[in-house]
Amino acid sequence: MPNPTRLLKILLLTTGLLLAGCPEPTAPARVWRLGYSDAPTHQALAEQLAERVNRLSAGRLQLQPLALDGAARLERVSSGALEMGLGQSAEDALPAAVFFGAQPFGLSASQYAAWLQHGGQALWEQTYGPYGVLPLALEQEPLSLGLWSDRELGAATDLLGMTVRQPGLLGELLQRLGARVEPPLAQDPPQARISQGLPQDEALGLHRGARYYYPWPGRAAAADLLINQQAYQGLPADLQAIVREASRGLGQQAEDDALYQCALALERLRLQGVLFSPLPAPLQQRLRQESASLLAEHAARDPLNGRIWASQSSFQALLLPLQPLETPAP
Repeated sequence: MPNPTRLLKILLLTTGLLLAGCPEPTAPARVWRLGYSDAPTHQALAEQLAERVNRLSAGRLQLQPLALDGAARLERVSSGALEMGLGQSAEDALPAAVFFGAQPFGLSASQYAAWLQHGGQALWEQTYGPYGVLPLALEQEPLSLGLWSDRELGAATDLLGMTVRQPGLLGELLQRLGARVEPPLAQDPPQARISQGLPQDEALGLHRGARYYYPWPGRAAAADLLINQQAYQGLPADLQAIVREASRGLGQQAEDDALYQCALALERLRLQGVLFSPLPAPLQQRLRQESASLLAEHAARDPLNGRIWASQSSFQALLLPLQPLETPAP
């Protein structure tokens, strides 16, 4: 008569071997909607981020890029209509948004990235936290601000009466020097425009109506991400890390490529007759004065604004002694 104990052991061993050969059940892939604004490079950035996150997560988190078509990014991410939105902070209707976008005479792109790592990210999260949104940096424009003009500029009063098409903080600043800010859909071409990056400017044909280009100190507009906080907190820790590291890695890659493309565009634009020269000292001094006054006014509008501006100003002062030690131009 067979030994019951031995039969049970054989049965258990056989079952274990069969189970060991079966793959573990996998959780269904998470699909996030990633809205992107209509800026020239944002669709490509969204598609690259989606590919990177899908690859790093082995398909467990899939981003679906969608054009925003003018819809408010912050509102859609905050409401959960989108899990993620790619755009620019200056487009968001928040009092403190001006401190996270293009900023004349402020931190450079690399300094701004360092500031985010040392206190700035916490202030940025305080800005968007009441809306249930987590902000993350994505791409920094490698060059400083630039101003296209259809005429040569010299005196501090040369912007008086010139038409510009520039919303936000930079539009306010140029208006203080006498420029007339036109609505985005105005039919006549403006006499001056802020650069969106040399390759983008070239593609838009800005050099055809304005042959003078003036770089000036300050951080140009950058692309960033807004993430629905509830959706983010619902991710496992490893997927949260993938979202952050994919954004950081893509941002650095995009910035490196943008620097190369800017160099190529600069060469082409020079061959087409564009004249590049620094802002004349009187005009730059007036812009610096009005910029400081304007940012101080924005800082005074809200306690959080004041803390952000104080943090950026102190960080810029901290880095100032490093300037003589930076790599000199060849």
